[in-house]
Amino acid sequence: MKNSGETKLFLGILIVAIILVAVAVLPGYLNQKKLPPPIPVLQPKDITRALLVTPTSHMEGDPKAPATLVEFGDFLCPACKASVPKVENLIKTHKGQMNWVFHLFRAASAHVNDPLIVQAAEAAGNQNKFWEMFKAIFAEQDKLEFMNAPDVTSEMMKLAGKLKLDLIRFNADYNSPQIVAKFEKQQVLGTKVGVNSTPTFYFISKSGKVTMLPNTQVMLDFLKAPANWN
Repeated sequence: MKNSGETKLFLGILIVAIILVAVAVLPGYLNQKKLPPPIPVLQPKDITRALLVTPTSHMEGDPKAPATLVEFGDFLCPACKASVPKVENLIKTHKGQMNWVFHLFRAASAHVNDPLIVQAAEAAGNQNKFWEMFKAIFAEQDKLEFMNAPDVTSEMMKLAGKLKLDLIRFNADYNSPQIVAKFEKQQVLGTKVGVNSTPTFYFISKSGKVTMLPNTQVMLDFLKAPANWN
């Protein structure tokens, strides 16, 4: 009888242990099952102008220019900030020959304030001041990275005021699902075309050929060769 009692006790402990393990593991398993499928990365031949430049893309320079430089950049990325004057100089040097499209992309998960900052740029874009907000945000980069979310939102409102935006409309747009969706779509696009660091560039030549250029220096060197523009 003693052995029978010990067996029952052992079985009871075992059952409790199994239940505890199940309780601990099952939620994580279920959450994992809910994750969306990974976004497939496109092959170079599938990366086209139509994919990279859409009617809602933010463009600087002559829209009819035969060549386009597409950039995936992050407002909290120092290398992206450093690239801005270099790209602006390219647009001036090649006026009428090249325009510039900027997609907002968070490559570093540590940049937790990115969505709030991007929403401000997109909301300003709804009032035709994307590029003004773009420059204002990059000018504030150093302090924005370490702010908490409420302070970031407050700072974005201040910048909107300095740009003389309609603040009631800006605030409504800033918090709208449509603006949030724009950031998410750009994240998906960047992932699809293989962006894993910022800035990453894609040059669309006059013939429509798309070339991926993984950083600013590679991009500048590539564009020095006239043959690469054809």
